[in-house]
Order: sequence, then structure tokens, then C-alpha cells
Amino acid sequence: MWRGVLLTAAFGVAAAMALVSLLRLTEAPRLWRDAADAGPLAGWMTPRLVAHARAVPPGVIAAALGLSRDDAGRRVSLDRLAAARGEPVAELIAALEQAMADWQAPAR
Repeated sequence: MWRGVLLTAAFGVAAAMALVSLLRLTEAPRLWRDAADAGPLAGWMTPRLVAHARAVPPGVIAAALGLSRDDAGRRVSLDRLAAARGEPVAELIAALEQAMADWQAPAR
């Protein structure tokens, strides 16, 4: 008798954990999709997130930041990139915004 109760309880716990995992899995794409509406660029963002959130090719971001295409700087925040260069993060963000504006501007 106790064995059936324990098995039922274990199944209930496993089902609840599966449901929570499913809800978290379906929430992640929405968070990435809403990243474009996150507001202005910030120092905590990575070049990869900037490219994804602003729908700009990663090459445009890499060129603006002077990064090579070997993915070395994709996981480093803009704060750390600016500190490594010895420049304020505001200048780095301004250069990124200018590069994105130039890329999005129609050819004249």
C-alpha cells in the first residue's frame, strides 16, 4: 500500500518538475525576442547580444569594435572591451550606434 502512495507521489513530483521545465523552455525565446525592446545599449551587453537584439549582422558589430571573426570578443561585455582599450564605455557605445546607423541607412 505504501509503495503505491510513494510511487504516486514521486510521479506527481516528476510531473511538476517537467511542467516547470517546459514553462521555462517556452519563456526563453520570448525573452530573447524582447531584447530588441530593452532600450539603449548598455555596458553589460555583449557584442553578440547587441547584434541579435538590434538585428544587425555580427560582422558589422565586430568591425565597429575592431574584433576579429574568431569569436574571441563575443562573450566579453562592452564594459570590459572599453576597459581593455582604455576608453570610456560611452565612446564605445557611440561608435557601435554609429556603425549600426550606417549599416541601416539606405544606399544613396
